[in-house]
Amino acid sequence: MGVLFIQAILAAPIPMIVGFFPEGLAEKYYSNTYLQPIAPAMSLCAAILGYVIYKFWPKREAKYIWMIFVGFFLWAIASALIWPEPYTLEPNRWIAVFHQYFGAGPQCSSSECLYEFFCTMPTACAIAYSLGAYLQSKTGRSPKAKVEIHS
Repeated sequence: MGVLFIQAILAAPIPMIVGFFPEGLAEKYYSNTYLQPIAPAMSLCAAILGYVIYKFWPKREAKYIWMIFVGFFLWAIASALIWPEPYTLEPNRWIAVFHQYFGAGPQCSSSECLYEFFCTMPTACAIAYSLGAYLQSKTGRSPKAKVEIHS
């Protein structure tokens, strides 16, 4: 359980902190688009971190940590779909939920984009972290895996 907790911290909060400044610099290229909620610079930091961490600490949990974040994300969306009706001016509940979690720029302004920050971005980072770990497991070699050549 401890490894799972550490992997969860490495998968989302750390890349979000490390990727905060690169995200601010790169955001001008995709501000007010549907790329903004997934935070591409933070996700890239997560993928790199997953790749590097798996190289030196090859734990199976790193490749599968995304499942916990996606489960939480789906639970958050499902709970948002049962909110009381008067919380939004959108014509459709699905559109309102989509804008809360994936809204481009001013579309998520009713919640100050907090759903994107607390749900969408960590999920995107966790998926990228797991992809980085998976790529390392398939392409890279860990220092522990030494090959002996017998001649």
